[in-house]
Amino acid sequence: MARHVVYRLKRTSQLVVIAQSDWLDHLTTRVVVPLVPVDSANVPQSRLNPIVEVKAIKYLAMTQALAAVRVADIEPTGENLTNFHEKLVAATDMLFEGY
Repeated sequence: MARHVVYRLKRTSQLVVIAQSDWLDHLTTRVVVPLVPVDSANVPQSRLNPIVEVKAIKYLAMTQALAAVRVADIEPTGENLTNFHEKLVAATDMLFEGY
């Protein structure tokens, strides 16, 4: 499960993006960031909540809602957000470091 790949939570269909390093694939959990449609959420902070696109739909990465989920509870969507790498890393930096 590669970093910045989009998955869907099996129970709710919520889209999430993998935030943890590929070096930790041996773990049975993944740290994920929920993706929320732009029109259904307020942007509390642009650096913390970058806008990304999945199938031409804009989503906010809700980095402050970072969570660990079991690998068994997610399924791939075939979408990849590698082109948003810098924004996603900057968001986790903001969350943990404040800049």
